[in-house]
Formats: sequence, structure tokens, C-alpha cells
Amino acid sequence: MDEFRYGVMINLRCGFAYPEKYLIVKNNNVENESVIYRMVKLALPIMGMSVFQLVYNFTDMVWVGKIGSPAVTAIGTVGFLIGMCLAIASMVNSGTGVKVSHAVGAEDRRLAGEYITVGMAGMALIGLASAAGLYLFPDELIGFFGLRDQSVVEMAYGYLSLALWGIPLSLSNILFTSAFNSHGLTKVSFKINVVGTVLNLLLDPLLIFQFGMGVKGAALATVLSHGIVFLGFVFRVANKKEVPFCGYGNLLGKVPAILKLGVPIGVQRITFMSVSVLLAKIIVEWGDTGIAVQKIGVQLEALTYMAIWGLMSAISILIGQSYGAKDFGKVRETYVAGLKLAGVISFFSSAMFIIFPGFLFRIFVSEPESVAMGADYLRILGVSQLFMSVEYTSAGAFNALGKSYINATVSVIFTVARLPLAIFLSQNMGWGLNGVWWSISISSIVKGTTLLILFFNELKRIEKKGSASAEPATVSL
Repeated sequence: MDEFRYGVMINLRCGFAYPEKYLIVKNNNVENESVIYRMVKLALPIMGMSVFQLVYNFTDMVWVGKIGSPAVTAIGTVGFLIGMCLAIASMVNSGTGVKVSHAVGAEDRRLAGEYITVGMAGMALIGLASAAGLYLFPDELIGFFGLRDQSVVEMAYGYLSLALWGIPLSLSNILFTSAFNSHGLTKVSFKINVVGTVLNLLLDPLLIFQFGMGVKGAALATVLSHGIVFLGFVFRVANKKEVPFCGYGNLLGKVPAILKLGVPIGVQRITFMSVSVLLAKIIVEWGDTGIAVQKIGVQLEALTYMAIWGLMSAISILIGQSYGAKDFGKVRETYVAGLKLAGVISFFSSAMFIIFPGFLFRIFVSEPESVAMGADYLRILGVSQLFMSVEYTSAGAFNALGKSYINATVSVIFTVARLPLAIFLSQNMGWGLNGVWWSISISSIVKGTTLLILFFNELKRIEKKGSASAEPATVSL
């Protein structure tokens, strides 16, 4: 068992004492562990949490799909709006996560607590503002998509009317999860999130069919599960005191540092969601079924994304801590190990999408048109899974170094390029919906390749900096 350094810190602002437990420890067990082993050990709970979330998303789509493709389209439409709220909130969450990792790496618990406190306040404010905006302007927001089927529009209104209340809880849970993960407590955040996911799985069929609530039942199940997860984190923080949520000093003074790192990531994700919304308007030209196909396709693509997200989080935490501790020699080793793991994950997902696309889509819908369109989607996106994995792995590494503006710039440029490319391929080249799917796949290939080259260039600069300031660490490739 790892030996941790303990101390007692009295938090005057909050009025309680808690043990100071540092993640970065100097003992033979940890120092002798390989980077891949540490990465996997840290990433597995995050991946496990992602798998449970993926299981929920799949199950939710199966239940909603039983209502019909129009219901999937309605939830997919609202999903774009909620996704935009999450993208805006990423400006706070991403910046907070990086700064907390740096503080943990530097063994400064008080500083970590200050950043967490500011981050939680920011996420709560964004959550409340987002819910208010969706509540006040539903007609304008849903009407923007130009849905043709009135039944789809009515279901979208019904789903949104309940789902918006879960946004403040969801954003708070994201910050809680990030804070726990940055302290290496990924198993704790995993267990708490799993409770909410299991509850959601149980409530979905009950509320959708037994109580006859339809898509509103799916929304209510999600809100209730967010509430349970929120209470679980609050209870853990209040009783275990592992993660400091109250700190000292000038809390407002931490806002610029958070936003400096978070705004590029936020802009990147807002751009991604904006482009997704505009692509949806292009997709609608081939009928509302296209939206349902994309919604299901994205859930299937999450097979890669969820696993890579756990890996990306582990890479960001490990590189962030090494950077905060000024152990520059570990950066290359961690990044290269992450690329190897990402390659293995993406190989299996690509093979599955390309070989079994129709089988995967029939799990959710039975309409022949939807299955045929979905099979094309998976084959085309299967080509770019490796590059998408490299993109996210590199993004996590850049974020950990406080260089989020680099990956954000690359992402924004080539994500926006999807729009003219989609129009050109789908309309000018006559490829139809497949042209839209190819615009997504091609841009992912370009982004992954570009970020790979840029990060290796950044590694050379970091290693030169490390060799100038201290004895270089031995790096094994």
C-alpha cells in the first residue's frame, strides 16, 4: 500500500479540519511503477465510469427507440442545446482541472482548494443561467432547427421542459468529478457516478412506459439521477474531507488564471457544438431521420470516445502533475505511452464499425432506411477513429501543459471547415448525407495528424527547457 504524507490543515474559512493527502508521493513503489501501469491504473476508473455512461446512453436509446425514430430525433435536437451549455461550462471546468492538477503536483493543497472553490461557483452560475435561457426561449431555440414533423417538435418541447432542470446539477457533478480525479481519487468519482447511472437505467423503462410519460420520462430519469450523484458528492466531501472545496486567499484573483486556460477549450467546444447544430440543419434537408441516425451514430462512436476520454483524463492528470513538479522528463514518456494505448483502443472500434455497422444500428432502430443510413455513417467514421484518438490524446497533453490555445486553434479551424466541406461533398459532388459524414471524418484525420506533429515539437522545447534547468530525466520509448 502506498505511503502518503499526512498533515492537518485547519480551514478557517470553512470551519473544519481535514487530513492533507498528497497524490504525488516519493516512495519506491510509485517510482518503480511504469508510466503505462500508472496511466492504466488511473484511467481505468474513469473508463469504467465512461462505460457505465455508455451503457446508459445505449439503453436510453433502446428504450426511446421503441417509441420510434421521431422520439430519437426530438431528444437528439434537445441534446444539441444541452451540449452547447456544457461547452460553455467547459471554460470553467477545463481551466479548473488543469490548475488543480498543477497544484497537486506542486503539493500545494491550499491552492488546489482555492481553484476548486472558484470553479464550483462558476459552474453553478453557468448552470443556472443556462437553465433560465432554455426555460425562457424554447420556441426560438427549437424552432431554429426547422424540424418538419410536428410530433417531433412537440416531443422536443416536452423533453426540454424537464431536462433543463438537471443542467445545474450536471455541471456541478462535472466539477466534482474533475476535482476528485485531479487528486487521483478516480475510484471515488467512479463509484458515485455509477450509482446515478444505475438509477437512470432502472427509472427509464419505468417512467417511459409504466407511467406512460414517453420522452418526458427519459428526461425526468436523467434529472433524478443527476440529483442523486450531486448528493453523493456532497456527502463524500462533507464526511471524508479528501478534496478541499474551500480555500484561502483572494479567490476572485484565481478567475483570470482559470479562464486563461479554459477559454480556448470553451471556444473550441462551443465551436464544435455550433458546427454540429449547423450540420444538423444541412442533415435535415434529407429528412428528420438523418438527425436520428446521427444521434444514434454518435452514441455508437462513443465506444471510442468514452475509452479515449478516460485515457485523455489520465494523461492530462499525469502530465499536469509532472509539469507542476517540474519533472519534465516524464512528459514524453507519458505522451508516447498514451498514444500506444489510444492506438489499441481505436483499432478495435474501427474494426467493429467497418465490419458490423448494420448489426450495431439494428440494436436501436428497425426501420430499413434508418439502418442503411446508419451503416454508411459508421463505415465512414470508422476510417477516422485512430486520428480522433490521437487528437484527444494530444489535446489532453496540451491542456496539461497550460497550452490549451494550441489544440483549441487547430480544432476550431478544421471543425469550422466541416461546413463548407459538407456542402461541397453532399451537394456539389452529389454524395448526399454521406458527404456530411465524410466531412466529419476527413476533418478528424487532419486534426489528429496536425496535433501529433505540433505536440512532438512542443516536447522538444520542453526537454530543452528541462535540460537547461536541471539534469535531464532518462526517458525510455
